[in-house]
Amino acid sequence: MKEEMVVGLSAPGPVGRWGAAPPQAMLERMKDYGQEGAFALWDDLSPEDRELLVRDIESLDLSRIDRIIRRSLGSQGIPLPAVEPVPESSVSKVEDRSPEDKERWWKKGLKAISEGKLAVVLLAGGQGTRLGSSDPKGCFSKLL
Repeated sequence: MKEEMVVGLSAPGPVGRWGAAPPQAMLERMKDYGQEGAFALWDDLSPEDRELLVRDIESLDLSRIDRIIRRSLGSQGIPLPAVEPVPESSVSKVEDRSPEDKERWWKKGLKAISEGKLAVVLLAGGQGTRLGSSDPKGCFSKLL
């Protein structure tokens, strides 16, 4: 008599440790600070990138960051802006664009640079002490 071997199939498990959606408690916490947009590209992330994002967010002291921003902007007499995510229709990934679009954008960018109409200022995070300021670099005037 021959024994039959039955192999069971199971439904696929969740996508990575966090499943198909961000951790609910973390999403609620981010909503409290108006930062739920941090998860806007969650579906596009690999399980490893989701893990990194969750760990990075867990390491943030959101209440402290919020206090610093409010104090900094308040001391400059700047009202806190209402920040809204841009509409999905306004978002485009470069890799999804045609080679012609990329070439056109490249030429347009070079032309703007050559005409002195475009510049890039890149500041790493942290204090501006090496630049002669005790303020965080994010508080520098854009009119440098």
